[in-house]
Amino acid sequence: MSVLRRVPEIDSHGLAGLLPICPHFSTALLAHAGINSPPGTVPRVFRVMFHEPRIPPNTGNAIRMVAGTGCELHLVGPLGFDLSEPKLKRAGLDYHDLATVTVHENLTAAWEAVTPARVFAFTAHATTSYADIAYQPGDVLLFGPEPTGLSEEVLADEHITERLRIPMLPGRRSLNLSNAAALVTYEAWRQHGFKGAV
Repeated sequence: MSVLRRVPEIDSHGLAGLLPICPHFSTALLAHAGINSPPGTVPRVFRVMFHEPRIPPNTGNAIRMVAGTGCELHLVGPLGFDLSEPKLKRAGLDYHDLATVTVHENLTAAWEAVTPARVFAFTAHATTSYADIAYQPGDVLLFGPEPTGLSEEVLADEHITERLRIPMLPGRRSLNLSNAAALVTYEAWRQHGFKGAV
């Protein structure tokens, strides 16, 4: 597991512009936003997780979204692109410095990092709407790769608390990944009064 922030260097793993940061980064950001926590601790926030994402701009958009909401972004490998991808950087604009992004080698490593937590898996095959859930800080919002979505194997994982869907008109397969993640994240944040927002 590695927590990343943008810096000018390119390391040997192709993580261009991304190097480890210390845990105090999130604390400082949230304190600046008016969310206080005991010294030396990081407040629990919503955690957006992309399982094996494939399209760089979607991840770039998500980086910008988590920077704007104070959430965490967890990327579960293998990724379908290099983190130095120019389209990823363009989509994230200059928000990389303000985002907390964690890359996990695989789903097992991701579970070790976020457990215990409630995990909501988003799929068009679910029957419960995302809007029917009372979200709690620390919840994991899990989204699948483009264009297939989460596999049956992942959906059957014992760590999944519940499968949820985003309502759409008939005959539509899915929403764009970053749009879906933003929609759900803002609903979760709304339920908590957009704490820390201006």
